[in-house]
Amino acid sequence: MSVVSLLGVKNLNNPAPFTASYQFEITFECLEQLQKGEYWLVFPSSKSSLLTSSFRFGMETHLRWIRHFVRPPSQHSLFHTNPAESNYHSSEYDQELDSLLVGPIPVGVNKFIFEADAPDVKRIPTSEMLGVTVILLTCSYDGREFVRVGYYVNNEYDSEELSAEPPAKPVIERIRRNVLAEKPRVTRFAIKW
Repeated sequence: MSVVSLLGVKNLNNPAPFTASYQFEITFECLEQLQKGEYWLVFPSSKSSLLTSSFRFGMETHLRWIRHFVRPPSQHSLFHTNPAESNYHSSEYDQELDSLLVGPIPVGVNKFIFEADAPDVKRIPTSEMLGVTVILLTCSYDGREFVRVGYYVNNEYDSEELSAEPPAKPVIERIRRNVLAEKPRVTRFAIKW
């Protein structure tokens, strides 16, 4: 049984311009006092509420922008990925958007707002700006991942004219992202608490 259960993740700014920050309201329940030293949750974003600079034993969560669908991420983060048909299946294009420490964690239901910057457009090949991608939100305790939430994200132009005939160089300020928030892929992992 998990000592910490993710109850919900709500995307607060969706749809949004491609360059807008990601904002998630994360609700979780801590069922009992954690067993190790100082108890911390780590969630991705230096802009999140409840940010703290201390960390010992705790839960880590990151927001990552992943540029491929082929392999799972090796770190805990919020990630973004390339379209499925992409030629860029390398971790070189992965971006960890942010991470955050939250704590100490009281027993009961807890909630906070997590905010992370959009992916760095300079690190995205121009041929990969539009289409379906993925973001991942992960959480771990004492270095062991116990939950991962993945969302498909569709990036497209805000007008039919640009969509019908996309320019060779993407017009970033006209690209909108739509996180398919109603269909998250949640994976839970059994860990020793």
